[in-house]
Amino acid sequence: MAIDYTDGSIMEQRILEILRTAEDVSSSAHIAYDQYDSWPVRYHLAPERANLLRHLDFSGTEVLELGAGMGAVSRYIAEQDCSLTVVEGTVMRYSCLMERLRGLDNWEGQVGNIQHVTFDKKFDVVCVLGVLEYAQMYMEPTDSYPGSHFNFFLDKVSELLTDEGVIILAIENKLGLKYWSGAGEDHSNKLFDGISGYSFNKTPKTFSRMEMYNLFQQISFSSIDAFYPFPDYKLPSSVLSQSFVKTFPNIATEIATRRPFENYATNRPYFFSEHLVLQNIAQSGLFEEFTNSFLFVAARNPSSGTRQGLLRRLLNEKELAWHYALDRQTPVETVFNIDSSSKILVSKRLLFDHRKQTQKYSFDKYTATLNATFCSRMITGQKLLTVLANSAYYNNWDDFLNQFEAFLTWSFERWSLPPSDDYVIAGEAIDAILSNAAISHDTYDLFDLELTLDSLLPKSWFIFRNVQAITPERYLFSNDAPFSSFKKLYELLCEVFSIPENFDRDLSLEAQFQETVLLSEHVSIYDAIQKSLTTEFKNSSLPNDPHFELLLRSHYQELIKNKEKQIEHKDNIIKDMQNTVSWKITAPIRWFGRLILEREGTKKE
Repeated sequence: MAIDYTDGSIMEQRILEILRTAEDVSSSAHIAYDQYDSWPVRYHLAPERANLLRHLDFSGTEVLELGAGMGAVSRYIAEQDCSLTVVEGTVMRYSCLMERLRGLDNWEGQVGNIQHVTFDKKFDVVCVLGVLEYAQMYMEPTDSYPGSHFNFFLDKVSELLTDEGVIILAIENKLGLKYWSGAGEDHSNKLFDGISGYSFNKTPKTFSRMEMYNLFQQISFSSIDAFYPFPDYKLPSSVLSQSFVKTFPNIATEIATRRPFENYATNRPYFFSEHLVLQNIAQSGLFEEFTNSFLFVAARNPSSGTRQGLLRRLLNEKELAWHYALDRQTPVETVFNIDSSSKILVSKRLLFDHRKQTQKYSFDKYTATLNATFCSRMITGQKLLTVLANSAYYNNWDDFLNQFEAFLTWSFERWSLPPSDDYVIAGEAIDAILSNAAISHDTYDLFDLELTLDSLLPKSWFIFRNVQAITPERYLFSNDAPFSSFKKLYELLCEVFSIPENFDRDLSLEAQFQETVLLSEHVSIYDAIQKSLTTEFKNSSLPNDPHFELLLRSHYQELIKNKEKQIEHKDNIIKDMQNTVSWKITAPIRWFGRLILEREGTKKE
């Protein structure tokens, strides 16, 4: 029996047609990449969905995925050396799922409510990814059942497992940092919905870390391995293990905040710097309580052979965290290991070895080379980007400029070439920017240098790249800054170093460079970079004083008024159309009626 759940019939039909016409439906394919501005398309088709499980080894297992959706994660699981069974609640989404799994013969499935489906076997692994939160809406415990809808759901799941079976469960953390800092709750899109405890109505509900542990313990699953996907479990670029977060909280914070915490379907305000706040939370030992999402691998006991096989990379190879860059022409995986001296080793490798990899990128008169396979010690000093963000947030502009200038001075000296040229440095510096720098004993350590330029690098372009590296922290900057935009900061730094600024050329070079390396069109990259650098700062969007609440309320009231005006305008258009249609239909009838009355009147006369 199917369930009543949909992203909208038109949208689901659109995704079905996309899948039907896609030549490559593998888990690594960027299907309909040019349509990712639509959240449902991005969510159901983006290869980042599979990042959630890439660190797990499904070899030789019988896997059941409940609520498989349109198959983004199902495809990845089925591509592993395992047998997959899927259950999806609606016919349309199951049709999409079949298209996503086409060409594979190691799977079977059915449409139905999870509560009512039956199987003739038990499973080694049951995947519950973004499903538990809907239990109150689609599960109906018996009157005698002592627990909640969520307990009832997990009881059903445990009954489907072998004795050594494992539950893989992903869900949002209702106390996640993004929900405090201005992101709406994922299902209702209401501010503070989850952290306020939700309404008593039957709605999707998520849980805190301790609440999730209690739910597992109530079904006697006492061995729980926790992982923390960032920015969340839906489109993770990083997955951090519990031991990594506890042992290296500062590094965990830097990895976790590499991508912004989005409201995917709508824009959102930012009430504070998530980067700075998460760093403070991590240093206080509370990182796990405020992570945005959870990924749990839960078993009845830690000696489960299935658990040990799934966690082979964690348990045997000592891998503690994983970061993925799939938005590139050459996708890369970064793995964080622990060595015998308890130091972090960073290994970088091509993610899809079976593909033909292009490791040289040519643009304009330049060629860049990707060094995607290397291993090095992790730099543990204070990250320069964090220092600059702190200075910007607290309006310490002298410190901000001094730090920025000091790094550029050091860089120009390090990458200078004999005989010295005032306007160029070595091409090896192309990736040696402030987002890849840490402060260490009055000097700098560099990390994650993947790219080199095969020719000399203009200093003004190097300054441009460093200024652009801080633009993701834009919401920290206000009109209190001594520069009115990032373009003005670029011009100021060029002047400090007596380098002729060439904004248009550097913008063009950067756009071409990114277009060549990333999966995007040149025009959109050019426009995005130009806008991020030239848009002038306004009053800070962060709450630096008590009046912020009033400003925020005023902002939302204005948004509501604008939305009401739009709705009223559309209603008026609809009424006009209805009146027009009504007039066109009734006019002939009225004319014919008048004609008859006139004729009747003539007869009487």
